[in-house]
Amino acid sequence: DLTIKAGKLLARLYTRSLQHDKARQTWQALLQTYAGDEDLYEELIELQLSEGLYEDALHTSEALLALTQDPYKRVMRQLRRGDIFLYSAKPKQALDSYSATLAWTQQGSWLEKQICAQIEEVFRREDDFVGLAKYWEELVQAHTQRVSLKKRRAAALLQAGETHEALGLYQEILKVTPGDKANQQAYIEALVKAGQLERAIELLEQLRQHNRRDRELLIQLASLHDQNNDPNSAGQALDAYLAQTEKSEYAYTRIARLLERYQCKDQALAVYRDLADSFAQSATAQEVYAQALYRHGQTTQALAIWDELAQNADLSFLLRLTQTLSRHGHQVLALQWLERRYDQFNQDIGYMRRLCDLALQCAAYNRASRWMSE
Repeated sequence: DLTIKAGKLLARLYTRSLQHDKARQTWQALLQTYAGDEDLYEELIELQLSEGLYEDALHTSEALLALTQDPYKRVMRQLRRGDIFLYSAKPKQALDSYSATLAWTQQGSWLEKQICAQIEEVFRREDDFVGLAKYWEELVQAHTQRVSLKKRRAAALLQAGETHEALGLYQEILKVTPGDKANQQAYIEALVKAGQLERAIELLEQLRQHNRRDRELLIQLASLHDQNNDPNSAGQALDAYLAQTEKSEYAYTRIARLLERYQCKDQALAVYRDLADSFAQSATAQEVYAQALYRHGQTTQALAIWDELAQNADLSFLLRLTQTLSRHGHQVLALQWLERRYDQFNQDIGYMRRLCDLALQCAAYNRASRWMSE
């Protein structure tokens, strides 16, 4: 509609020239003429926000909310109204706006999570976890059936240093939600943050007994054992994971790297060796094994594997192998491996550049000069 376009353009010109009264009058005339056009309200709010006219934006958003019938749009527009209050340095009104939307959402929905995240952001700006815990307490009293709010209050109490009260609240949550895996895991995480690792490990073991198919619990258990300075138990948990999972390159590599992280050197090397044996035709698996051998001081064996790979590797893999060798200080060997594939790759500019670079690093100036001139 040309009338709408002309009116919006005129209102923007008034705004940009700081004639705000005329801009308001123009927008108001448009809104009266096209009553019920929600998109028009949305455009006006965006313009007002871009110009820093927060009070005007609040008035417009209030009018838009009065028109809104769609439940989802109503929630999102109420949340944006809270954002505008926050831009206006009115945190209390922002919180009121955010919390009002809880009555329009289902427990556990992503909208509820979004609302709660925006509430927390108000307090996190000031690192006010005590205030956040108190605010959650008020909302819990107003929404007694929302367990998610109790969990957020417990988390805030923990961050505020109120460990005993936080753990007590988690225990209350578990009593009213028996068998809820997510809540049990939240309690375990709280115990870890509170430094009660032994209790956390005990509960995670119990949780695993009731969720045998969830192999990721074994990964979590290994991490807790590591934090508790018990590498043997960490290794046992990772062994159990590998025994239960499909034997893929990813699974072997993942567990081997975790074992290394948890200082289980011999066990890690054994898993890397199983990886190489199980995927003998995989160049990637062999390279991963060679890298592990090199890290753990078995240089001769690592170089032998790399040498065999270099003899048959495609160009990109070959260049990567020689970069690995160079990084470990074996430039002369890297040069030899590249040079023996000269007849095959001498027409490739990337290969020739790398060959010349290595020759210069190894002070093989005559060869470098010859190759550069070819």
